[in-house]
Amino acid sequence: MDGHGDQPILELSDVVVEYGRGRDRFQAVAGVSLTIGRGEVVSIVGESGCGKSTLARAIVHAPPPTAGSVRFEGTDLATLAPAELRRLRPRLQMIFQDPISSLNPRRTAREIVAEGPAIWDRAADDAGAVDDMLRNVGIDPLRLGDRRPHQFSGGQCQRISIARAVILRPDVLICDEPVSALDVSVQAQVLNLLRRLKAELGLTMIFIAHDLAVVKNISDRVAVMYLGKVCEVGEVRTIFDSPAHHYTAALLASVPEAVELGGPKAPAISGEVPSPASPPSGCRFRTRCPRAEERCSLEEPALRSAGDGTNHFVACHFPLDSSVAVATTTAQPAVEGRAR
Repeated sequence: MDGHGDQPILELSDVVVEYGRGRDRFQAVAGVSLTIGRGEVVSIVGESGCGKSTLARAIVHAPPPTAGSVRFEGTDLATLAPAELRRLRPRLQMIFQDPISSLNPRRTAREIVAEGPAIWDRAADDAGAVDDMLRNVGIDPLRLGDRRPHQFSGGQCQRISIARAVILRPDVLICDEPVSALDVSVQAQVLNLLRRLKAELGLTMIFIAHDLAVVKNISDRVAVMYLGKVCEVGEVRTIFDSPAHHYTAALLASVPEAVELGGPKAPAISGEVPSPASPPSGCRFRTRCPRAEERCSLEEPALRSAGDGTNHFVACHFPLDSSVAVATTTAQPAVEGRAR
């Protein structure tokens, strides 16, 4: 189930991330499988605390997952020696949520962007590349290159963060809520920048967000997470036009522009998110789902085809498309994504 190529660039298989010890131990990510094709943009969305950012860090092994595997171009990252993993890191880069705190306050914009090439002994090869990259993200190196982070706006700091990541020419760029701390007008500028760089450099992108409206125009596919698990995954247009999971529909309904986005009307989500340390039995969303029945508390739903003829998977016993509901649980696909 790959994306824009014969072999997927990233394969996540039953990834688990645990925190705490003893009785306080809990799973922040509880068995996520996902395949990402080369050149694809996959967005992972869900409420705060659902495990999105934890999953993003597990992908780059910072820290590595507790269980499961992350394969990059067919190689399980867990099998690599520390030196081998370090050599691979330039090809897997991240942009973080807080654009100001993620930058060294003592360094200038030019020094921040130049640090990566210097670490990897590319400084001689990239003479002039730092200023070119700053220009490419909309920062004038002659006028602003010697300023420090506190002298920039949040949007400018995020542009510098993007330049720092992209100058290493990564294959995969993981964007961990890169616009959530920015004003709406600045969000659009940064999203347009990411879209342009993706096209120019052939990047594969994983875009983490809690706002479905943000990911609509940048994504090829969307995976929706709830309480550490993926509950729905599909092409972006399918998710927005025909969500099969009640949680996805409620997320769409919570967006002020829901009607413009094309999502169906759905009741607002009621109740509090359960603690990941003590998730509900069966379906984790059942305590907040308007369609929950006894089966939902007894049996955890597996991801299965939504039955609409597309690469659309849903983990729900009683999805919005009633034709998906089956009498017995079908086997969970080994990988979520595009059909072979």
